[in-house]
Amino acid sequence: MLIKNMRTYLLGDTSDFGVERLQDTLKSKPFVECGNQDWSSKGWIPPLESTPDLYVLAAEDLLQIALQVEEKVLPAKVLAKELKKRVAVIEQKENRKMGRKEKTALKEQLTDELLPRAFTIWSVTRAYLDIRRSLLMVDTSSAAAAEEVIAALHDAMPAFSAALPRTVQMPYTCLTNWLVSAELPEGFEFGEECELEVAGEGGALIKAKNHDLQSEEIRQHLQGGKQCFKLGLIWAERMSFIVTHELVLQRVAFLDVLQEEINQQGEDIESLAKAEMLITVKEAGTVFEALLASFGGLAHAE
Repeated sequence: MLIKNMRTYLLGDTSDFGVERLQDTLKSKPFVECGNQDWSSKGWIPPLESTPDLYVLAAEDLLQIALQVEEKVLPAKVLAKELKKRVAVIEQKENRKMGRKEKTALKEQLTDELLPRAFTIWSVTRAYLDIRRSLLMVDTSSAAAAEEVIAALHDAMPAFSAALPRTVQMPYTCLTNWLVSAELPEGFEFGEECELEVAGEGGALIKAKNHDLQSEEIRQHLQGGKQCFKLGLIWAERMSFIVTHELVLQRVAFLDVLQEEINQQGEDIESLAKAEMLITVKEAGTVFEALLASFGGLAHAE
């Protein structure tokens, strides 16, 4: 499973991340499906279906884990329609108008009754622990999904901690300067996508796709005061992605050179998965470190 997005966190103490210890810890907190009266459930699953007892896929200093979440969704229109019917029956039967509190209580009762028939949404979020770099890389563009993984890790290991990286220079300032100067740090080249925005809530937003980022049109937007909050980049002809002002990598794609390396690895599902992880996650970690350096490095708390 290749990385598609990457939200990266700095790990605290990694001494609890021995493979066997982490395996036992996650296995003790497995995913269990929702019961009839449960709105949601989450728990750990094996990263590979072919190894159902393996809750940690390990290769060198990289560990892959997977969190599964089940959520039940009761459409508001369904609940409103049923509530309207029940209210009408009661009011006609008792020849009176129901009060607000009564309707609220009835709505709660109906929610419990309809819960077993609610829609079910399933999701799996994969995460990678890079022990050497002390990084947690979560394969999602959603902050909520990433925080759910962190919360589940903390629940399984109370001493676990992870923090968002803070850089010396604001990423959007650097991204803007790169576009203005047409100069990029070593190893990077421009892609064909960016988002320019006037800083502040409600500022004008320009999205450019399949576009020459050095065009006069882009230059005029920058001269007009817009700043770059997302920028398409290519790394060493091996990986393309969109980097955001929050240091999130979106729409990660591994290019032909890297794909060829992956295709030459592994003779079975498990060995291929480990090879994919070693090649792609290490590459993503290298890109993250290069971006950190180009943003002035980590800002240390005073």
